[in-house]
Amino acid sequence: MAGRRIIWVTSVRFDVMPDKSTWLETARELCGRGFRVDIVTGWKRERYYPDSSPVRMVYLRALDLPLIYRLTILLNAYFWILRHGSRNDIVIMNQDELWLAPLLWISGRT
Repeated sequence: MAGRRIIWVTSVRFDVMPDKSTWLETARELCGRGFRVDIVTGWKRERYYPDSSPVRMVYLRALDLPLIYRLTILLNAYFWILRHGSRNDIVIMNQDELWLAPLLWISGRT
């Protein structure tokens, strides 16, 4: 299990997310258990990078329009996983983003 990577995808803009500390604490705990954690997300004002954290933040661009934002950030996350992910990676996403799961399965990423 040591060295496996967790790709944690969210369509919520991380810099304005009210519970980002919970995400970061959970990700740090996973890193402490031997996982590498990438949080794949978007931003609104500026990219947020936690100080001295083992968590890798991956920020993707998206069109900042209602409804279009969520679709473009998740499609960009899908293509990012295709380019940078592997079969051994664990992908975590929110329930409203689960439509990505069949696409990842078809492409051999899960």
